[in-house]
Amino acid sequence: MGQQTLDRPTADAEDHKYKPAGPDKAIDCTDTSCKPITMEQLQKDLGPEQFKKYQAHAASEATKNEYFHPDSDAGKMMNNFSIDGLKKGAAAEAGQEKDAKDASDKPNKSGKADASQDDLFGGSRNGDNGKKQDAATDKSKEQAKVDDKPKSEWDKKIEASGAFTVGQAKDAYNAAAKEKDGIAIIIGSKDTPGSKELLEKLPELQKENPNLKFMYVDKDAVAQKLAENPNDKSMQGWDKWIKDSQKDCNGQPIDLAFTSVQSLKADAKGNIGPDKVTSTHWTADINAGLQDQGRYAADSTARNLANAKLDFSPTPEVQPTVKKETTPEVEPKKETEQKKETEKQEAEKKEAEKKPLDKADKTKEETPFLRDEKEVENNKAKEAEAAKEAQAAKDAEAAKEAQAAKEAQAAKDAQAAKEAQAREAAERKLEEQKPKEVDTRTVFKDGHVNEALAKAKAEGKPVIFEVGIAGTDGSNYCPPCRAFNAQMEPKLEQTFKDKAVVIKIDPTRDPAGANAIPGYPGRFPYSGAGYVDNQGKLQSVGGGMLGFAGADSWTRSINQRMEQAKEQIKRQQR
Repeated sequence: MGQQTLDRPTADAEDHKYKPAGPDKAIDCTDTSCKPITMEQLQKDLGPEQFKKYQAHAASEATKNEYFHPDSDAGKMMNNFSIDGLKKGAAAEAGQEKDAKDASDKPNKSGKADASQDDLFGGSRNGDNGKKQDAATDKSKEQAKVDDKPKSEWDKKIEASGAFTVGQAKDAYNAAAKEKDGIAIIIGSKDTPGSKELLEKLPELQKENPNLKFMYVDKDAVAQKLAENPNDKSMQGWDKWIKDSQKDCNGQPIDLAFTSVQSLKADAKGNIGPDKVTSTHWTADINAGLQDQGRYAADSTARNLANAKLDFSPTPEVQPTVKKETTPEVEPKKETEQKKETEKQEAEKKEAEKKPLDKADKTKEETPFLRDEKEVENNKAKEAEAAKEAQAAKDAEAAKEAQAAKEAQAAKDAQAAKEAQAREAAERKLEEQKPKEVDTRTVFKDGHVNEALAKAKAEGKPVIFEVGIAGTDGSNYCPPCRAFNAQMEPKLEQTFKDKAVVIKIDPTRDPAGANAIPGYPGRFPYSGAGYVDNQGKLQSVGGGMLGFAGADSWTRSINQRMEQAKEQIKRQQR
């Protein structure tokens, strides 16, 4: 599972390389170690530009094949497995085990025992379901031998966790299929970092994730079984899957607890097997996102098995059909009533034939065309009524279609609005996640008074201000201003950095900024100190105008006023 790397763009004590470990996971690797890293931390480490390159890199088809992505070759390795011999209830299972045991004592036509081709999950890949599997007896004997051995403390902990084991793989998949759940397969061992902690958390994880079945694969136990029987196809499959899964970013073996969350499917014969890998997790900290991934796996399993004909109930015993002697039944009530009605109508008809016809009856009898005309009128009325009903049905269908189109358009508009809101929310989130630029200036000059006041207010710092003509040459007609600019201005940043915010304004260039200085008398140079009140206005402290009579004297006076400003800031914050 070698993974491509993305070099870290900033210099560091170690050479970091970041590699994808899943659709939403990454690993931070150095020359000596690898560790999982969140997307938020990765974005901070890489910066916006490099993070976009990383996302494009991780989403590429080539990269998917470099880590355990559901659509990668490694992920597809889990697809299309079939597990033959799905037992239909306890009775069928007992019967098949008996047949397998009887068949184990008999050689086949070639004189050799019929060996099953076990896949990764203990079933046969291409075996005939109609044949009895001698391997079932071998496994039963092997299990009996294992059961005779005393269990280690580690084995007892695995058993106490409530999770399925490798020997119960079929049971795990059948149980998950029966309840339409996903399955979480954990790789660990007694000495694998994270295994002990994950094993202790398993009872809690099973309660928190009722839509997942958990299976614990002890890789030491797999290795031991493979050492005892190198030809065990099932253990060969498990051993390969474990080794392919537990590799670091550079394709080297990594000894960390590993969890794979998967969905299930059924083949044409109704056998249950893995479908897709929905997520992978390293170490014991798998709580985050597990419930969502488990729900995805369970939903996919439910969709896959929605139409599958699965029956996990015991097969009922077929009872022989007993032919019962039938006796003539009494005529049903409905049929009897109908017969009586028919007899009554025939009697009334005969009675009417016996009565003499009156004049009107004779006329009708003698002029049958009158009956024809009436029938024509009745037929026309019926046709008109039928046409009316047909038109009404047509109108109702048209109205129904119009209503359906209206509802479809409304749903489409609602979906579009929802998507637009989601896009806006995503854009806002991205905007919020952008690194904010930090203003590191100490000295703010003409045109930047408001920025200086905002910085002082946000950081709770005093404000030092100086209003005077800029420049040190003869064009500056203010001698004290020239002296301040020559002696003090170059030192302002170094002297007051992280202590105060300094505002230096030339009133001829920024008269509005000069007028924002409290107590500015229109004379210069004018210096002082103060603080920003809760309304965002600058308030001065320490008395009136302070001129410039030398750097030392000016600095002492300003420091005194700075202390007074700090006291005011403290009182304001109480």
